[in-house]
Amino acid sequence: ALVGDVGAKPDSALVLNDMNYTEVDAAVILGDAFYAEGRYRVFEHWANQTVTSLARIPHAAVVGNHDYLGDMDFFHAWFHPISPSHALRYAFRHGPALFLALSSEWHDFHDGHQTHWLQQKLANVDRRATPWVIVMFHRPTVTAGFHAAPDAFRHIIHPLLHRYGVDFVFGGHNHQFEMTKPLGADGHVAPGLRGSGDCAADPYVDARAPTFVTAGTGGSALYEDEQGPDGPDWQLLDAHHFGFVHTEFGYVTQRTATYARVTWRRFTASKDGQDAGPIHVGVDVCYIKTLAGAPAVAAAASSSS
Repeated sequence: ALVGDVGAKPDSALVLNDMNYTEVDAAVILGDAFYAEGRYRVFEHWANQTVTSLARIPHAAVVGNHDYLGDMDFFHAWFHPISPSHALRYAFRHGPALFLALSSEWHDFHDGHQTHWLQQKLANVDRRATPWVIVMFHRPTVTAGFHAAPDAFRHIIHPLLHRYGVDFVFGGHNHQFEMTKPLGADGHVAPGLRGSGDCAADPYVDARAPTFVTAGTGGSALYEDEQGPDGPDWQLLDAHHFGFVHTEFGYVTQRTATYARVTWRRFTASKDGQDAGPIHVGVDVCYIKTLAGAPAVAAAASSSS
């Protein structure tokens, strides 16, 4: 499960509680976990709330801009880094997927060390054993919202995403949910894209292009919807509700193909944590990928379940 921009608000607890009661194996907070600004009392409240909500779920985080505003001691204390010497960038495998965490803050990427680390990780992935690759950082590089990553970060990261066939890019920062269709290197919908993403009948097949997801919907005040109903053609969904992203990866067709499923579980904002709207599936998108050396999967016959 993935979600960003949490804080210690009543709606934060509702999001984390729903995550706890959903069958997820692990969780990543996509930056701006605390909003404590160095205040221990706020962090203590966040910690008590999070312990209750995520008691059974191993969880980690990527660093966000608000984490740097006095909360880095809390960040390091709570999120035991997988790679202690480079706590802001790390990798872990979960089933057939590799997750790579980065920092989108200037002082962490401008010197080139993080870029070199990412390139090395991507270049050494055995895509037969680990067919899905996910990159995570706080500030989104593709968004119709008002708060995007610096152009310098996007110009560094995007060529690597496309060169090495990254499948998904998750971020937060914008307090809304936003999901793109698979996008080519030119920023447009990937040419020759097969499928519509519909899990029941028409999943994306061998997209070979990244989908970008912004999920800054963890409990901090949502942004107003200033885009209206007509978004750019590369956008699959733009929504303004609290919720989190649930990902699922597995194999189909006698392990000649693999699937990914991305679901956003959302609810209407509550009043002080009370009377929140019912949980809905805001979006449910499926992907099929033919494994190396296997016959191509026919789109009409594909299924993720």
